[in-house]
Amino acid sequence: MFLCFLQVQQREEESQCGKMILRFREDKIKRLEFLSQGSLSIESYLMEEKRMLVEELQLLRARIDRNPELTRFAAENIRLLDHIKRLILYPHFIF
Repeated sequence: MFLCFLQVQQREEESQCGKMILRFREDKIKRLEFLSQGSLSIESYLMEEKRMLVEELQLLRARIDRNPELTRFAAENIRLLDHIKRLILYPHFIF
């Protein structure tokens, strides 16, 4: 039951993150339109673009950090890499 609740909560967070990314992309389109119409300077566009990309990057990092499955896969990858290194260094040793 608790696991189901966590899955629902995770899906809701992913949905919210997706909505935020969609908003970032829509804002980018609007800024490009303003830039093409001459309503926005290139400098202003680039400064705003950088700010929005940093914000989107933070959101994506938080999304990855909150995903327990990715954390588990990362830990497993580290363990397997360590095992491979030991096999390469000591090919005749049984682990």
